Amino acid sequence: MSKKKNVVKAIVGGGSTFSRIWIVPVAAVLIGLWMTYAHWSSQGPLIRISFVSGEGIEAGKTKVRRKNVDIGEVLELSLSEDTDNVVLSVRVYKHAADLLREDSKFWVVRPRIGKGGVSGLSTLLSGAYIEMSPGSSDETAREFT
Repeated sequence: MSKKKNVVKAIVGGGSTFSRIWIVPVAAVLIGLWMTYAHWSSQGPLIRISFVSGEGIEAGKTKVRRKNVDIGEVLELSLSEDTDNVVLSVRVYKHAADLLREDSKFWVVRPRIGKGGVSGLSTLLSGAYIEMSPGSSDETAREFT
């Protein structure tokens, strides 16, 4: 008498090629890409301004203002190629980018005492800042002297 064994055959299926655990890292990458895009698209233009001296100007601290409203920030100070001037790299906020015209003027505001009186007293506590006067030209610019 031969005994037949009850043999169960394994069924090999195709299985799922997508594991649900991958949702988390894929979502993290997509969120990271969106945040990077949002950051870069919200930034205004980078401009360069030349001054004779960098006295009172600090990268990351000195602001650029128009009518006492911050419109930008100094990112970096460096010497010009001929070492006669200081060149500032300034990030202008996006909402103020239209103010950058070929004939725009920039100057440093700091406390001054002279024959005409005292000016710039507000900078005693806040530090020097750069004031800007927009030009009337139709041409935009990114480098100023």
